[in-house]
Amino acid sequence: MVVELLTEILAQGSIFVDTSVGNHDFSQFLLTIDPSFFGDLDALRDNAASMFNRTRNLEYLQYTESKILGDYEYKHYIENRQNEVSVDDKIVEDLKRIGQE
Repeated sequence: MVVELLTEILAQGSIFVDTSVGNHDFSQFLLTIDPSFFGDLDALRDNAASMFNRTRNLEYLQYTESKILGDYEYKHYIENRQNEVSVDDKIVEDLKRIGQE
């Protein structure tokens, strides 16, 4: 809800419940934080990595794969960097046509 308040109320965009009914005047809120203000960067990085790993390996979810935000994207980013991305021939043709237009 804090993110919603920042991006919708302070930035004066549509609230999230309205976007599902066609109102799409999305807004953004940008916030920059210097993490070194809160302590040693290496310690903060280690603590974050520990939190992420503990979340991924929760004992009571032992029969379920637990992921955190970004895990799916990082996995596919690495796979795509190694294997390249395959694009259907029809999509390639459409992109070329659109580019020419």
